[in-house]
Amino acid sequence: LYYFPLTFLLDAFSACAVMWLRETQGRRAWVIAFLLLFGWRALIVSDLSYAQSHETRTSSSDWFRANAKPWDRVEFFGNAQLMAHLPAEIASRRIAGRDKWRWESGHGAYLLDYLKREGPRFIYVTPDQTSDPGMVHSRDCPPEVFQALEDGSAGYQLAAYFPTPTLLPGFLHRPRLDHPSVSPPVRIFVRRAGEPAAVSASEKKNSGERSQ
Repeated sequence: LYYFPLTFLLDAFSACAVMWLRETQGRRAWVIAFLLLFGWRALIVSDLSYAQSHETRTSSSDWFRANAKPWDRVEFFGNAQLMAHLPAEIASRRIAGRDKWRWESGHGAYLLDYLKREGPRFIYVTPDQTSDPGMVHSRDCPPEVFQALEDGSAGYQLAAYFPTPTLLPGFLHRPRLDHPSVSPPVRIFVRRAGEPAAVSASEKKNSGERSQ
């Protein structure tokens, strides 16, 4: 986002270069340059539009509707705005009920203990504005926690993966934004069978009322 204003400067220089080719190199050179510049921009726009129309959070929402049960809980790391939209009967919150991540570090051991002791049924992992380029999770998720989720030592297994959809092969990938705000890759981990699932006090109350 912060680099967007620079695109106008680059476009101005590109336009000047095309005009210079027109004046000095003849029609063929400037037409080829124009088509290359226009074609590259058209590819980027098409790819971004494709990613928007196949939003990974929408796919994640559909997956939860098909696989989660009423009163299941989904917990996530980092920015709540990147969380999939869920039905009212499926609760969600930041991991371990933490109000807000304040860029602290050293909380990996606490989160691992929490996940093994009373973690929710589902963990939702996606990069956000705190992630370094290429990072597949928020910095709110310590590396050791993500590793434990992936290798199963935290008591979870990967249930669904939604990569960023693209029309372009690797060498033509559109430039990264400052963070993956459009169709970020999403990983959904589910508590393995046999592991105790956490139930909140309100869920216990509702369950008790239904059994009476």
